[in-house]
Amino acid sequence: MFVKNDILKPRIVPSANGGSHAYIFMIRDNKETLPPKKLVESKMVKETKDGKDRYHSEPWYRFGDPQELLKEYKILDYLKFTYNKY
Repeated sequence: MFVKNDILKPRIVPSANGGSHAYIFMIRDNKETLPPKKLVESKMVKETKDGKDRYHSEPWYRFGDPQELLKEYKILDYLKFTYNKY
């Protein structure tokens, strides 16, 4: 759907028989649609429990409103948001 509707531009890896083996979507080829990797990277969080420091990774969307963070990118038009706690 995304390729057929010209939403994402792929780089096609050919197969040995001349067909398509894989599609690769480069951020730099899709700057208007995909956000930069740095914007959606997970971050390390320090949590102190029982006097001990523990570190774990939290997903990018826990640090801001995804709709606000992605408002400049076309991919937002194709995302569905659910607000369940995990």
